[in-house]
Amino acid sequence: MRLRRPDVPTLLAFGSALAWMGAVYAAYFSGANTFEFGQYAEIGRNILAGHGFTTRVLYPSTLAALDGLGLARLEYTPVDHRFPLPAFLSALSQALLGETDFAAAAPTMVLFAAWVALAYAAAARWLGRREAALGAALFAAVPAGAKYFVLFTLPDVPFGALLFAFHWMLAEARPEDGRRRCAALGALGGLLYLCRFNFWVWLPLYAVVLWRTLGPRGRVRGLATFFGAFALVCAPAVLYKLRWFGALGTPDVAWNLAHQTTSADQPWLAFRTFSSAEVLSSAWRAVAAKSLDHLHTLLLEGPMLWQLQALIPFTALGLLRWPEGTARRFLALNLAALAWQAVAFAPLRFDSWGLGVGYRYFFWVCPLLVFLGLRGVVALVESLPEKARLPALGAWLALHAAFVVPFYTHDLTSIHVDHPSGLPPRQWPELAWLAGRANAGEGVVSNLPAQVGWYAGVSAVALPNDPEDVPKMAAVRPLRYLFVSTLNIGTLGDLPKWLDLLRPNLDGLNRYCAAHGYRTAAVMPGAVILDLKPAPENP
Repeated sequence: MRLRRPDVPTLLAFGSALAWMGAVYAAYFSGANTFEFGQYAEIGRNILAGHGFTTRVLYPSTLAALDGLGLARLEYTPVDHRFPLPAFLSALSQALLGETDFAAAAPTMVLFAAWVALAYAAAARWLGRREAALGAALFAAVPAGAKYFVLFTLPDVPFGALLFAFHWMLAEARPEDGRRRCAALGALGGLLYLCRFNFWVWLPLYAVVLWRTLGPRGRVRGLATFFGAFALVCAPAVLYKLRWFGALGTPDVAWNLAHQTTSADQPWLAFRTFSSAEVLSSAWRAVAAKSLDHLHTLLLEGPMLWQLQALIPFTALGLLRWPEGTARRFLALNLAALAWQAVAFAPLRFDSWGLGVGYRYFFWVCPLLVFLGLRGVVALVESLPEKARLPALGAWLALHAAFVVPFYTHDLTSIHVDHPSGLPPRQWPELAWLAGRANAGEGVVSNLPAQVGWYAGVSAVALPNDPEDVPKMAAVRPLRYLFVSTLNIGTLGDLPKWLDLLRPNLDGLNRYCAAHGYRTAAVMPGAVILDLKPAPENP
């Protein structure tokens, strides 16, 4: 991809996609309903306040790791499992638009619109403007992206936009290209690393592609330039990780390996640390079995991903009709990266948001699948008699809409937060109660920790799988209140031991309080708050 001034249709594609995202936000956003949204917004606010890349929102396993490093009592702790680029973009947006939900969501909305425009620009060059416009519109309307991943402010969206640009630029590389392109690719790769640390998984693949693309005289210098620029952009994050944690890995890998192998519960919600080496050495057979099962599941569910059931069956025909040149190299690069990732990610945990909105780590390939399928549909329509083409295309669009529209007319993945008060999250009584009573440095244990951190401005730790971990966590970090929410976004269904305490009529919770010297501080519609200070201190 050479740097050119965007043409008017590409700018129109960007503006239209951005307007669409504004409409989707206005229609569907009802508050920070994911851990990522609240925590990235909270980290961005910390950056603006001068606390640096820090957080006051933790998982129990993260708290255990920080305790091992002697950092658990810091009110603002270093960040180990979130990514710098989305956090700093949130900080920039909040600096421009204020400390609001819209400011927190805006960077992802803008980058999704840029991704749509990039997809249009590439397809316009390779497939023609009409096909590019239709494909870009279909991609922008995929509800898994526009309604869910964007409004959840997942880093997978900016990652997908940057990876599209990276693959396009790499597909256009030629032997005569000098070190400038290699430097640009390395710098863009560094941004991808800052957006998702697991970008390194593809580096061997890209090194091989560059080696084969560059001429014999330029291979060594080109690769050295690529990795040098990559390292330069990554350096601040690498030094940060080494300073605070002494390693470049993230706990997510160990958590995902342990999930359904050495841990039946959610590992990140256990007050203990996990080691990838420990999991692999003690449960390698279980990891291997999980990997094969995930690959099998991906093959079975792949044709039904992201409401593309009316498109994916036509991708085989689209492959046959895909143009040569840069478009063919782009296609081969994406398919190779997809296969590489499928194998590399197989031992990890698949996200559990359901088939229609799952597989977010693979969403970067969505626009290619859309254009491949559309290419196949267009080829089939063009093979029909001229009078039948328009009705056939209309029938296919109606079939595609039948898969897409229900994801806009019904809330299939708990995107809407139904609070008993009917108020927006910033005005929820339980969050206002916590904001008014938690003293500086005191934290809250909750199944809505990111909402507590972002809206109430209070330090928070996620509710652990085991209620008996709460006193252990309180021994290493100042924790004053325990807040259990029964809202749909609180995912209490994943915490059966807490559900048992709430049934029936909070009898189990009362026994839990008596056993640990806690007391019920407040009961509100959809919320229970316990005071973790021993009762004698709070007569």
